Amino acid sequence: GGVGGSTTDNDTGNYPSCGCGTISTLSGISELTFDTFDVFATFDWIKVYDGADTTGTVLYDNGSGGANEGDITLADMIASAGSATFTGTSGDMTIEFYSSTVVNREGFQISFGASGGGGDFPAPYCGPLDYANIEPITLVALEEINNVTDATLNGTPAHEDFTSLIANLTQGETYDITLAGNTGGNWTNSFVVYADWNQNEILDDAGEVFEFASVIANSTGEDGIEYTGSILVPADAVLGDTRLRVKKIYGTDGLSDPCLAGGFGFGQAEDYTVNIAAAGGGDFPAPYCGPLDYANIEPITLVALEEINNVTDATLNGTPAHEDFTSLTANLTQGETYDITLAGNTGGNWTNSFVVYADWNQNEILDDAGEVFEFASVIANSTGEDGIEYTGSILVPADAVLGDTRLRVKKIYGTDGLSDPCLAGGFGFGQAEDYTVSIAAAGGGGVPNDTCDDAIALDCGDTATGSTVDATDTAGGAGPDVWYSYSGAEGTITVSLCDGATDYDSRIRIYDACDGNEIAVNDDFCGLQSEVSFEADGTSTYYILIGSFGTAAGNYSLVLTCDAPSDDCEAPENVTVSNETATTADVSWDEAPSAVDGYGVSVVLQGDDPLVDPSVYVSPIIPQGTFTDTATGLSPDVAYDVYVVSLCDLANNNITYSDPVTFNTTLGLADSALVSYTIYPNPATNSINLNAAYSIENVEVSNILGQQVLVNKGGDSALTLDISSLATGTYFVRATVNGLDVVERFIKK
Repeated sequence: GGVGGSTTDNDTGNYPSCGCGTISTLSGISELTFDTFDVFATFDWIKVYDGADTTGTVLYDNGSGGANEGDITLADMIASAGSATFTGTSGDMTIEFYSSTVVNREGFQISFGASGGGGDFPAPYCGPLDYANIEPITLVALEEINNVTDATLNGTPAHEDFTSLIANLTQGETYDITLAGNTGGNWTNSFVVYADWNQNEILDDAGEVFEFASVIANSTGEDGIEYTGSILVPADAVLGDTRLRVKKIYGTDGLSDPCLAGGFGFGQAEDYTVNIAAAGGGDFPAPYCGPLDYANIEPITLVALEEINNVTDATLNGTPAHEDFTSLTANLTQGETYDITLAGNTGGNWTNSFVVYADWNQNEILDDAGEVFEFASVIANSTGEDGIEYTGSILVPADAVLGDTRLRVKKIYGTDGLSDPCLAGGFGFGQAEDYTVSIAAAGGGGVPNDTCDDAIALDCGDTATGSTVDATDTAGGAGPDVWYSYSGAEGTITVSLCDGATDYDSRIRIYDACDGNEIAVNDDFCGLQSEVSFEADGTSTYYILIGSFGTAAGNYSLVLTCDAPSDDCEAPENVTVSNETATTADVSWDEAPSAVDGYGVSVVLQGDDPLVDPSVYVSPIIPQGTFTDTATGLSPDVAYDVYVVSLCDLANNNITYSDPVTFNTTLGLADSALVSYTIYPNPATNSINLNAAYSIENVEVSNILGQQVLVNKGGDSALTLDISSLATGTYFVRATVNGLDVVERFIKK
């Protein structure tokens, strides 16, 4: 996975669809960051643990039932987890990855640093704060930040790094901040916000501490109980990025100190970034005029122009009067005419107009000759979401300056001020949005296959030579490119520039159509040259783009080879389970000679399908010649099915599962009689009672998958637990009594 794969299912270069898993322990690591991530959840999944094995605290889980269930892309991960960086406190971290036999993707690439030196967070500020009992913050909402996080007790780090999330604030302004969190039961919690306004790396100077004492109680963090307070940015706050810390604690002990955990060890802290702008507005839309100001914001809801397809909020007065979408780019060519589709909320039965301004000559003025495209009185009585749209056209002049430039879209009531890019117009009813367009040179290059439509067909065994020096960029990159195609037999197709005759820094991309999806890509397979493989279905045509890294160009030699598919693969036989304990079992099997890539072992709950349902245990790849494995991480007194998988050709997903073998783990419970410890009734419906001769502490209830579902701090020799919200099934209640850890099983009816 990671380098060499793609975001398209089952491309060569992706991780193998092996029906297997790997567990990797990163010793001495306290923080890791996903640089790339594309995993086809929930068939395939990844878990990150804080610890040296899979018994550690789960920091991330996109498998079925996981806190991040269904995450596929890096954007999904950041949205669900709040960051692509995960921080542990144990000094070690463990990665568990499972790949089914269904589909695969690019995989992931992780960077990390060693404990005590690799990760600087929260430096240069004090911390990290340490809580013995992590009762998490579950919501921080401040301007652009709207961070909803895991509510699981002890399920996240004590001090989390969300400094990649930024709220834009202005000197002298007051802002609402909305907060929520899990109080760990019927306890009262407080919040405090610290902001380093003077950027001296100290968080509690005058005006930098905002205390919200005893504001929430008896909250799960997901029940809608929230608190909204306000913070004031001083008029003399230093401009630029600075640190903001949010802390939630039990009670008020240590509330004012940003360097003290407080709360008697119950709570959590999170760090964010705020960007301070000067009073009166930031730089956008400089160097162009604006921002335009509308008293009544009737928003644009669609701008579609080539690569831009921006659907936005239709709420009246729900968005800024002049929005910055300059991060979105449309690629245009000199002398070409393009359709632009527009929609918006007219605020009722009123007629609206659109106008598009484009700075073709890049002189920072938007209304020179040929730069204004008026579409007067083209929509009426639209909510912006009812399908009422207008499509007009814009012409890029043949002498438009090459490169990136500004494009502005304005929607107004009527036509007043329509032609002026610096005037809001529309009697104060409307909205404006700014975008980026990138202008490319007109015309093709001096090579016959400069465009996809002119791709040269190749067959198995063909060699093609040429040069990209006289070609143009047709795929939106920085350098020139040429095109080939393949539509031959089914199998694994390899396109290589590695025969030594390619003399520049090359890159190969494979597409399923000229205007279709990229299905494979490679850069630097063999030095600065490229090689990529993909699976052909025997009927489709595939398009091969020979391009470059950056603006490089030169001579190339392309070789296309084909490998027919193979699927002879024997399943392991005589699978046997022995030496079952409460949490482990030994597995053995007979040799399958065709399993040249080794074996995998997968343990699932009895009756589950290992191709669809999550595995309780997945082995690393076991080399051919080894016919035993020990399954770990199992739960007491549970029925499981074990499968052994022959890995015959991982590169082509040629694997075979054995028939399942069912086994049971042992009960393995502590001797409760030593502490006169009892629970009743059992089975139970709404509550269970715990009694002992000593104080009962640290009570945890977990399901048969080991997932924690209920926590009670305890502190008495008789406790009652409310289990009315739990699903019907078998659970384990764990507690400490007189220094002894005890476990009992009960059934929820």
